[in-house]
Amino acid sequence: MTDGKAGKVLFAATVDAHITAFHLPYLKWFRDNGYETYVAANGDAQIPYCDRKIRIDMRRNPFRPENLRARRQLAALLRQHHFALIHCHTPVGGALTRLAARKYRRSGTIVLYTAHGFHFMKGGSASGRLLYYPIEKFLSRFTDGLIAVNAEDYETARDRLRAKRTFLSRGVGYDGARFFPPGRGDKIRYRKVCGYAGDEVLLICVAELNRNKNQRFLMDALKRVRQDREAFVARERARNTSAGAGDSRLPDVRLLLVGGDGMKGAYQTYARKIGVAAQVDFLGRRDDVDKLLPMCDIAVCSSLREGLPVNVMEAMACGLPVVATDIRGHRDLIEDGRTGFLAPVGDVGAFASKIRPLIEDPSGRSRAGNAAALAIRPYAIDKALDAMIGIYKSFL
Repeated sequence: MTDGKAGKVLFAATVDAHITAFHLPYLKWFRDNGYETYVAANGDAQIPYCDRKIRIDMRRNPFRPENLRARRQLAALLRQHHFALIHCHTPVGGALTRLAARKYRRSGTIVLYTAHGFHFMKGGSASGRLLYYPIEKFLSRFTDGLIAVNAEDYETARDRLRAKRTFLSRGVGYDGARFFPPGRGDKIRYRKVCGYAGDEVLLICVAELNRNKNQRFLMDALKRVRQDREAFVARERARNTSAGAGDSRLPDVRLLLVGGDGMKGAYQTYARKIGVAAQVDFLGRRDDVDKLLPMCDIAVCSSLREGLPVNVMEAMACGLPVVATDIRGHRDLIEDGRTGFLAPVGDVGAFASKIRPLIEDPSGRSRAGNAAALAIRPYAIDKALDAMIGIYKSFL
């Protein structure tokens, strides 16, 4: 434990999984620079680089009564400790912490809030837009630094909210030591270990199965790709050509869905209903994503709303072109037509038409993947950390 000579810093989020997934390098930087580090969040995780973890009974649903108790717990924590800086994250964690910290700003505490994708922007529910915009506008008055992770959120925060200062960051970054293009022979080796054929085109989506990530849409797109293939084969056969299931332009296609099941089996049921269950593998939550991505060919992302998605960064870093919905966050990372393709939300035909050329043209797929790996390098964690340190130093 540090001696706290530089002061105390607090990281707050609704759940501690958010801290462990995205903010350990930042906690480490504070520890290495003599600060005493605190984390306030719900959950029982042991958090590296954290001198003291305080469990706060926050819930993601803002209407849960436990959040009233959480606000009192945060208020007690702030009475007990003087923090030089508080950096809060997630909608509920950010709201409750900023409310609790209002009066302590007068005694010198700096309050930062990272908006990992505003919930009131396009793509969210109508009720979410009505709820979160007035809350974010009100709380921005008690925010010394509001950090947006994509261009659209930054412009909105700058023009419509009231934070003392507003910043645009490159998100939390991806781990360049884990995610990089496969070496020669690695792709086939990884496939053999996982039981996939070398000539299959593997599509992959790494995200929790839920309504916002919208994997049902990916299954619809896969079905459309298969229908297009079957129509092509039928036309070629009608012309008395030799085209068929083994045509080199039309390899077998499989979709890998990697992530915990927030839909309680509903997406597996849907895959069976529309007839694509044999081509979709539900792999669940995995800790070997750095091996799964390099063995695949195309990353697909169908989210309705994003901030600046790390799963897209990681896929691009592994040399995969990305086909994604045309939303903020995706637009910040993907250059349409060069490092991947963007398609309108809800347009299954357009999405399938973006996938099809990448399936049929291995050399084009390789060019796009190489361009993606180069383009995403500025978003590596070391670059993101440098940028965030610059923000911290501007206040401390």
